[in-house]
Amino acid sequence: LIIPFLTLLFILLCYRGQLNTMDGKNKLFLWMIVINCGISFLYYSSTVFNQFYRLNYYFSFGTIYLIPNAICAIKTKYIKNISMVMWTLFWLAYIMIIINMQYGF
Repeated sequence: LIIPFLTLLFILLCYRGQLNTMDGKNKLFLWMIVINCGISFLYYSSTVFNQFYRLNYYFSFGTIYLIPNAICAIKTKYIKNISMVMWTLFWLAYIMIIINMQYGF
């Protein structure tokens, strides 16, 4: 549940003054992340929506494209480098958790 919300928070912090001037594809990816957060919240809050969690696999592709675009929007080189290292380590840890849960790759 924390992964889509951390991603959304990071994206909103990077684009905080530029949300109205975002181009079409970045707005599409932002809405994909918002839908991903909504589906994740419904999955963990109710047992009725468990089958809809599979939709997160389709909407999570927005994070693949929007995180690098958001990192490029950061002006300070020091913060840009820290965020690149942070997100790389974060996703490597996420992949290790999936492998340890034996979902397989």
